[in-house]
Amino acid sequence: MHWRWPLDAIFLWMETRRHRYYELARYRVRLMETRFYLQMMGQPGGDWQAR
Repeated sequence: MHWRWPLDAIFLWMETRRHRYYELARYRVRLMETRFYLQMMGQPGGDWQAR
């Protein structure tokens, strides 16, 4: 069964990359929600990190 560890490592590497890109996309959406949309609606964006 020692032949499976490289396959497991590849799948873990792929999952790590997928999760990293998911977190990056989530961060970008959060920035748009807190800054861009509020300014478009005429409300001040404020400092979103202060909350």
